[in-house]
Amino acid sequence: MTPITERIANLSIGYVLLIIAILFVIRLIFGRYKSKLAKSFTELVESLLIAFALVFLVIRPFVLQAFFIPSESMEPTLLVHDRLLVNKFIYRFTDPKHADVIVFKSPPSANEARSNYYDEGLMFAQRIDRKSALFDWNAVAGKVTGVSGDSGEIVIHPTAAYAADYRNIKELCMLGKNDSEARIIPLENFRYGSDNYSLIVKLVGINDKASAEELVGKEARIGEKDYIKRVIGLPGDTIEIKYTGQSEYGEPEFAVYRNDQKLDEPYVMDTPDYSRKKVTVPKDMYYVMGDNRRNSNDSHEWGFLDRRRVVGKAMVIFWPFNRIRVIK
Repeated sequence: MTPITERIANLSIGYVLLIIAILFVIRLIFGRYKSKLAKSFTELVESLLIAFALVFLVIRPFVLQAFFIPSESMEPTLLVHDRLLVNKFIYRFTDPKHADVIVFKSPPSANEARSNYYDEGLMFAQRIDRKSALFDWNAVAGKVTGVSGDSGEIVIHPTAAYAADYRNIKELCMLGKNDSEARIIPLENFRYGSDNYSLIVKLVGINDKASAEELVGKEARIGEKDYIKRVIGLPGDTIEIKYTGQSEYGEPEFAVYRNDQKLDEPYVMDTPDYSRKKVTVPKDMYYVMGDNRRNSNDSHEWGFLDRRRVVGKAMVIFWPFNRIRVIK
């Protein structure tokens, strides 16, 4: 997918409403004319208006959404740079089942465990519930340490884990002392500083040095990431990862057991290289794991997944062309 199509696919709700308003105004203007050309153009605009509203206000929020895979945690099922469609509607009527590949909002415990898995989260334009910003913006991006020039650019020194996230987000949450004075500000653009670590960030609406200086010392946060994993344990299941012997090369081997039965998992890249004590999955919780068992930030690291955080079921890889397939 080209950068232009990526931008279109990830338009924020503000831009969507603006485009719909512009199309509506154009339709009103040309609707006054009776010529054949004006009629044809009006019909075209009406079709665009309906299609745009349907796709961005109905299908994307409630039915289907496209995601981009940035990490190796689900190999060999999903590869880096795969684009997939996620069904956000299906789990309104049913619950996830064993072996479903699901997308979910990362639990706070997963963010704490991300130091070695900083690229785990699915990359897409971040959207949040503005009424609960302090709860949704739990990933620390860094601290505003200064101002660059007179045009309102701020300097952020990000934490190592989140340095790469800026290119994939649309907004930052600027927090004052003790998480007070939360300000959610759209991000216009960013560039790396001369040290290739600090970020020079331009925020929408911050256009002068004085306004930028008000943000110095504040913490910048980014929205929750979406993860993608496979459902291994349902509520009531017992899950254990235990030693099963040595390989032909003398290396220890481990396997996942569900309800005391060893799982046959043809979809995994490698068996785990770790063990975990037997646990019982609580009500309304799931045990999820990546198919790349040795390189995945999942339930073996941070515990159970709350049902309320499930976004949808991964259904189809639609890009690249040679990777088009149903996800199993």
